[in-house]
Amino acid sequence: MGGMYSLQLALSDPRVKSCVMCYGAVVTDADKLKPLNAKVLGLFGEKDMGIKAADVRTFEQALKTAGKSVEKITIYPDAGHGFMRPPSTTLKNASYNETAANDAWQQIDAFFINTLKK
Repeated sequence: MGGMYSLQLALSDPRVKSCVMCYGAVVTDADKLKPLNAKVLGLFGEKDMGIKAADVRTFEQALKTAGKSVEKITIYPDAGHGFMRPPSTTLKNASYNETAANDAWQQIDAFFINTLKK
């Protein structure tokens, strides 16, 4: 839900300048993306059964069609939904993918450093 909320906030508030989506529901209609004022970084898993890779590519194209700024859209081939959340002693996560998660966090850190500097 966090990735979806990130996009929805960026769509509804023009003050938002940076939007990171980690496997959130996408918007594939370019007209609905027109209010977006934020640069977008998207991180998705190809094996996500709820957010299909084809829909993510359609989202990326819709952003471009709407003239929006796309930092990068990454679809990790061996990752599913929730691939960034490491398992704990109380909460298992079979989708955790350490390699993809590490790369995603590096992208997020660099993105925010570049887009939020004054």
